[in-house]
Amino acid sequence: MTALADATVEQVNALGAVTEMLVEVERTISSMQAVRDGFLAVGSRLAVDVARQAASRDEAELALRTVAAEFAAALRVSDRTVQRRMTDASFLVERFPRVWRALGAGLISAGHARVICDAG
Repeated sequence: MTALADATVEQVNALGAVTEMLVEVERTISSMQAVRDGFLAVGSRLAVDVARQAASRDEAELALRTVAAEFAAALRVSDRTVQRRMTDASFLVERFPRVWRALGAGLISAGHARVICDAG
């Protein structure tokens, strides 16, 4: 790599240190995304449990929308966005638990998890 041929030892070491820190930040972000997905999946499960007690299909749909609206208000995003995130999170956590755990461990990124789930 000739671009760093004139770099000092200190500069190369600094680049290595910054690279290591950047990798650790990405691992932390992936881990936190897995935590968020876990909470979204729990919310989805709560909505499903309430929906099972509902007398009609409309009431069941209302349960999901209510949980999504609660999360959306707290997160300051649209309820439709939260509904989509809840669906995606439930799919990841329930159908691909090993992928979810790898995301939580920072071994893969959310993008990797998405591609694996799409392929699966």
